[in-house]
Amino acid sequence: MTDSSPEPIEPPRWVRWSVRAVVILPFVVAAARAVLTGWFPVGDSALLAIRAQDVGTAHHPWLGSWTSASLTLGVDVNNPGPLYPDLLAPFMWTFGRWFGISTGVAIGVATVNAGFAAATAWVGSRIGGWRVERWALLMCAALAWSMGSQLLIDIWQPHALLLPVICLLMLTVGLLGGRWTLLPGWLGIASLIVQTHIGYVYVIAVLSVLVVVVGVVALRASGGLRLRELVGTRTAWWSAGVIVLAWLQPVLEQLFGEGEGNLSRLARNAGGGDVTIGAGTSVKLVARVVALPPWWTRFGFEESVNSTPLTPTPDGPQ
Repeated sequence: MTDSSPEPIEPPRWVRWSVRAVVILPFVVAAARAVLTGWFPVGDSALLAIRAQDVGTAHHPWLGSWTSASLTLGVDVNNPGPLYPDLLAPFMWTFGRWFGISTGVAIGVATVNAGFAAATAWVGSRIGGWRVERWALLMCAALAWSMGSQLLIDIWQPHALLLPVICLLMLTVGLLGGRWTLLPGWLGIASLIVQTHIGYVYVIAVLSVLVVVVGVVALRASGGLRLRELVGTRTAWWSAGVIVLAWLQPVLEQLFGEGEGNLSRLARNAGGGDVTIGAGTSVKLVARVVALPPWWTRFGFEESVNSTPLTPTPDGPQ
């Protein structure tokens, strides 16, 4: 018995490109507004901007930024790698030198975010054509609106990684659906995210387990593809190349840097520290955003989870 349901009607090409342009437009407007109004990064964002400007100089960053997790670990550690500053470096070498560091950051971050929104839409198209792509575009548009224009140019990691994470989730959907040609992109973006903010290591670990399990099941279902045949595929070679390039700098620092390498410090102190967030708190935070107004809207982005500064107490930091 055949499926008699009609094939979905694809819209004209100009309609698809118009929708894509509408989704990308807020990033362009945010960058233009920042440049025209004299916006400049402050605090942590200013330090991150300086590190992006240092790429390729005598002060080249071989690691990510120092992480506040050091306060609870009692050991100074950095985020694992400098891939995000590397992404921004071309904008700092051009716009940053011509018009100032703030212009380079605004245009660079906005372009990176717009690029990940476009990549998310492209992956959706690969997965299920326009039917999936339109939902991917809607997801990116909703997130951009929720963040607000100020955060679309923010280099601070919790904000700068939101669009890359959306793209990674879409790639994960593609891999779970058997589109293994997306694996090199998944590995590259996963490396970017975990190098930029070590807190994402738990999210990446869960997604990695899902991908590995589905991959093993698919391998067994294929009739037992030999390991030699698997390693010889173009996808495997591209994946290996992405991993080597993504992690070359942190490994070089680990092997040849002064003192104990950052990767070994992170591994040795994993799970340490005096402050424990715990699964219970995590569930409460998610429930606060999902179940209670104003949910994930722009107001909710600011108010749903209140700021919780680290406070010294006789029993340790709370």
